[in-house]
Amino acid sequence: MAKNLLVVFALLCFVGSFVQATIPVNVGCQSTSKYKWLNLVQPASVYQSCTYSIAPYSIYVCQLRVEFATVLAQPTSPNLIDSPTCRNGYIQIGRHKICGVNSNQHLYVDFFGSNSNNRVTIVTNPNGGTYQIKVTQVECPIGYKTKIYQPTDKLAPVKPIQPESKLMKTIIFDTDIIAPSGCDQYYIDTVGFVESFNWNNARGPYPGSMQYTVCFRRPVSSSRLRLYAMDFSLEYNAADQTNGNCYDLYEATPGYSSDYVMVPYSRITETGIVADQYCGVILQSRTVESTMFGTFWFTFKAGNYVNGNNVKRVFKFQYQVI
Repeated sequence: MAKNLLVVFALLCFVGSFVQATIPVNVGCQSTSKYKWLNLVQPASVYQSCTYSIAPYSIYVCQLRVEFATVLAQPTSPNLIDSPTCRNGYIQIGRHKICGVNSNQHLYVDFFGSNSNNRVTIVTNPNGGTYQIKVTQVECPIGYKTKIYQPTDKLAPVKPIQPESKLMKTIIFDTDIIAPSGCDQYYIDTVGFVESFNWNNARGPYPGSMQYTVCFRRPVSSSRLRLYAMDFSLEYNAADQTNGNCYDLYEATPGYSSDYVMVPYSRITETGIVADQYCGVILQSRTVESTMFGTFWFTFKAGNYVNGNNVKRVFKFQYQVI
């Protein structure tokens, strides 16, 4: 009887310590932390800028998953040529500057814990706005390396991102949330929604001068990615709102936009149009499907210029991994 009680007591202590360990630790402004789960706390003054420094929790850390919500100033432009950007309040996560109204958003940042001196900084400049940021240090199997995928235009071959099946599976790592190489966002459910930054209840606008890749977990039995565009209103340059009409290759021509969603090996179900890049309103209330190899993904690019079209600069997809 005493032995059984001892076992129960030990089990309760283990469970208690595990629950305590998984509760995010609050991290204040201008501080450094190396906990696995972090809440970056905004100061009482909503005008105070902050730098949060994150040190590796273990040598196995390979990524940071940064989840956030914001109510910040809208993107603005100083003229009628340049794309609106985050000028009057923002959070900076890796190479991405985020502003406007966001909820249930996230980004991944590569982070190599094998070097204990490595640091990742997240900078905030709310300028009267508010933010909530939660960070998870993602631990990967030894030997797993992330390589930033550079999305290519149609002029060059499209290389599929490293398949998820190549990742070593082990129960001691965060295999459920390890993003495949090159993914800035990673959705792990087979159905859900993905929207542009500052979707703002379909009012937008998304910030310009930004490019990122959105990925979806692909079960072994799946064969295609389906995206239904609930909202789709991007800059465009010509009536044919696909491929080369969506971008200026060198982005050197003011008044010529380079905004598009790139879904490789894809087809619009309702019209039969086959393309890789889509812009304008061509996908509004339509479905695009792809049977690409490897990880399911699409890239969104917002260029440096606008071209005067009366668009909202938003997208929101209902996605299905089938």
